[in-house]
Amino acid sequence: MTGRTAPLVVTPVTGMPEITAEHGLAGLARLISEGLRRGGLELVDGDVLVLSSKVVSKALGLRAPAGDKAAVVLAQSRRVVAERRTDMSVTRVVEALAGPVMAAAGVDASNTGSDELLLLPDDPDTVAQVLLEQLLATAAAACGADVGRGHPGGSDSGGRDPGGSHPGGSEAAGFPRIGLVLSDTSGRPWRAGQTDFALGAAGLAVLDDLRGATDADGRPLSVTMRCLADELA
Repeated sequence: MTGRTAPLVVTPVTGMPEITAEHGLAGLARLISEGLRRGGLELVDGDVLVLSSKVVSKALGLRAPAGDKAAVVLAQSRRVVAERRTDMSVTRVVEALAGPVMAAAGVDASNTGSDELLLLPDDPDTVAQVLLEQLLATAAAACGADVGRGHPGGSDSGGRDPGGSHPGGSEAAGFPRIGLVLSDTSGRPWRAGQTDFALGAAGLAVLDDLRGATDADGRPLSVTMRCLADELA
């Protein structure tokens, strides 16, 4: 029997206000840092922050009028993959500008904080990386330190660059190496219900490529790539 591994702990950051474009990513980073402090939480090496993409969209002011959602969906799409017409409307599954193939390009009309639609960021990985750097800068300012920006670009969680990773954390001594995942909600073909997936990520390897290794019975693995970012989301 193998020894016990460290547990996976999921801890909410509570007390967050309604986010608006006035906050921006820098303001959002400050609010997250304040929420962590209120909860007596301290980020350590290996921690991963998971944020709803909706929060980031609000901070970036990614909104559109709700009058013609169908037109907004098409404007947020690279191509239409499938569509179904009903008596009420046309449901479209598209390749979104944000990357994933999903219903309605991720255009969201619920919990928007207004009567407008929320849109996904065009480049979720870059947004995740900028927000991660803002969090580190906020932490540095709190203790009067400088944080180096050592976050090279890498893959996205949508699988366009499956070998990439997002090395995260700070180059300054004493700052933890942390990751950040932007989660979004989507349905799945032939399966009821919605679930979250990683829309974007920074500071962590999004895929665990096990191809070429062997399983517990010694059989070679030829196709297994675990999407760690999706599992965290």
